[in-house]
Order: sequence, then structure tokens, then C-alpha cells
Amino acid sequence: MRIIKLYLLFLNGNLGRYIIPLFLGQFLVHNLQAQNQKLDSINQLITKAQTDTGRISLNIKKINILGRSNLDTAIYLGKQQLKEAEKLNFYKGIIRLHNQLASNYSFKGNFDAAKENIQFLEKYIRPSDSLNIADVYSAYGMWYGIQGNYDSSIKLYEKAIALNERLKNTSELPGNYANIAIGYQQLANFSKALEYQQKALNLAEAKKDEQLQAKTLLNMGNTYELIGDTTKAEQSFFKSKDIAVKNGLKIVELYVYTNLATLYISGYKWAKAYDFALKAAALAATAGDIGMQAGSLAKAGLALANQNKFEEATRLSGQAIALADSSTQPINISGAYNAMATTLFLQKKYKEAIPYFEKASRALNGAPNYDPSYVDSYKALSECYEKTGDPVKALANYKTAARIADSIFRKENIRKATVLSMNY
Repeated sequence: MRIIKLYLLFLNGNLGRYIIPLFLGQFLVHNLQAQNQKLDSINQLITKAQTDTGRISLNIKKINILGRSNLDTAIYLGKQQLKEAEKLNFYKGIIRLHNQLASNYSFKGNFDAAKENIQFLEKYIRPSDSLNIADVYSAYGMWYGIQGNYDSSIKLYEKAIALNERLKNTSELPGNYANIAIGYQQLANFSKALEYQQKALNLAEAKKDEQLQAKTLLNMGNTYELIGDTTKAEQSFFKSKDIAVKNGLKIVELYVYTNLATLYISGYKWAKAYDFALKAAALAATAGDIGMQAGSLAKAGLALANQNKFEEATRLSGQAIALADSSTQPINISGAYNAMATTLFLQKKYKEAIPYFEKASRALNGAPNYDPSYVDSYKALSECYEKTGDPVKALANYKTAARIADSIFRKENIRKATVLSMNY
């Protein structure tokens, strides 16, 4: 039986959320307990707040915690607090709340609402307020990055880093380093990605910031996987998971599971891939992240299809498509349709597979990709057209596969150079 791998990109936004990054019993209970303890503590402080601005500042901290597990609740509370801050003309509170809303809307896939909040900040922030101007660059960097526009994301994070380094703003630099690394990672510049990720990890360890350590280790795991070091990738993911569970970082835990699923898919370890994909899907549902729920269900469906469990694979892939379409996130939409296409292809249902492969391709809308699974997908689509009597389209898709393969060859040279540099 022919095996086709499905690759779903992982992208993290600012370090307040991991998509980037859900749960089965024991994991859910542990994380809820840790989160509820923090929320209870903040709620007690809120009731004792002696000033309106103090109460809003505490609610901003509360929103940060809620955003790790439920984006809808975080957005709702953020909008409420924004009204209060506007009544008081609370400059710092208004800026922080708009930043939070921009971040949470981006991760929900509501990019128009996210952009509205960022554009407000552009007009509202005082020209002399360099620190918050840097945050606007970061917000735009995240906004572009989540949508797969990595070149623009990198340029904006470079602006943010330049300002924050000049101002010695060590509170924001770890996040800037981690996020620009994601852009370099997706463009196959793994050496630069690891350089910035190590900078972020060093700062996180110096500050004893375990939340940032967990997120940085998660991203480093992805980079190690992309350069072919699966042992270090797996180690990084599990270190990240341990810290995430300890600190109740549900979104980070979600992304550990979904990336472990991808790692095991790459190694054709279908049973492990299925288990971790289901954990990720359960956690994503709990967090209200339908995009990641879709992507995780697609991975679970793919794992089942490669074990000849086609009926269940079809059901999960169908669920993934419905959720992905609602998420409006191109990468997850593409992955969901690709999972269904692969399930049909492996059953030799070539005619039925074609529209799903085509929709998977259109969802990416020309975004760059460097993974061998895309070569497999276009070759499979080429074979589908060949089997159904359309040699013109068969040739066209085969040529597309060849072009991507050429890009991968160049990326492989970069990977080898990275490995040699690391060894040196």
C-alpha cells in the first residue's frame, strides 16, 4: 500500500498563545486545577482592588490566563474591560487590551477583527511611546505569520527587535526572538531559527520563566524535526509538555501533542500518531480552537487510513473538514481536505479523491511549502488524473510535484549545512 504523509504546519503567534498550539481525562483535570488556582488568586485580588485602574490591570492578567484555555471567554472579558478602560481614559490599559484582543482574534482566525485592533493602536499610541510602537510591529508580525506570510512577518519582527534591543526591553525580546524564529523556520532557514530560539531560551532560563521555556522548547522541537534530528525533537517536545502540565499551559500542551503526532506521522508510527492526534483534538475542543481541532482530527484520520481503517478515517476527516472550513485558517483547511483525499486515494477511489486534493491545494493559495508530503500529494493527484483519463492534468500536477521537490532539494542542502554548523 502506498503511504502518503500529511503535513500540517505549526505556527505560534505571540508568546501569550500557542497554536501557537484538546483533553483527555487526567490531563484536563491537572491543567484545570493549576489554572483555577491562579484564577482564584486573581479574583480575590480583584475584589480587593482599591482603584478602577488597578482592577482593570488585574483583569488583564486574568485574560492572559483565560486565553490559554478558552479564547472566546478571553475575548468576551477583554471587550468588557476595554469599555471600562475607555471610560477612564486609561492609556496603558487600553493599549494592553487592544493587544490582547488582536492576539486572541488572530488565533481564532478572525483576522479582520484582529487587524482593526492593531490599526487602532497605530493611531492611538503616542509617537514618543517606543515600547508600545514595538508591540504594534510584533502584533503585525504575528498577524502576518499566522496567515503564512512569513517574509512580511520577519520584517516586522526585525523592527520590533531593533526597538526592544535598543531600549533593553528584556520582557518582550524573548517573544520577539521566538516568533521571528518561526518565520525563519517556515522558510527553511533553520540556522537562523535555532539562533533566535536559543536566544529566547537563554533569556527564559535567566528570568526563570517556565512558561516561556515551555513555549521555546516546543518551537525548538519543531526545528530539530525539520533538520532531521528526531531524537532531539522528541526530547524537546516532552520537556515542553512536562513544564506545560506543571504550569497549566493548556495551549502549549495542545501543541506538544499535535506536533508529536506530526513527528510520528513522519516516522510512519501510525498508532502513536493517532493517540497524540486524538489528545490534541480533545484539548483543542476544550480550548475552543476549532482550527487546531480540525488539524488534529485530520492527522488522526490520516493515521487510521494508513492502518487500513478507512471507515473511521473517513468519519474523522469529514469532521476535520467541517471544522476547518469554519476556522478560515488555510493551513488547517488544506490539511483536512488532504486527509480525506488521502483516505480515498489509498482505497483507489481516484475520481472521488480528485476534488479533495484540489481543494487542499487551493486552500494554500500559493503559500510556500517545503515538505516532502506536498510532493506526495501532487504525485497522488497526478496519478488520480492518469487513472481517470486526463493526461494533461496528470502531467501538470506531476510538474508541480517536481518543482516542489526541487525546492526541497535546496532546503535539504540548507538542512545539511545547519547540521554541519551545529556539529562544528
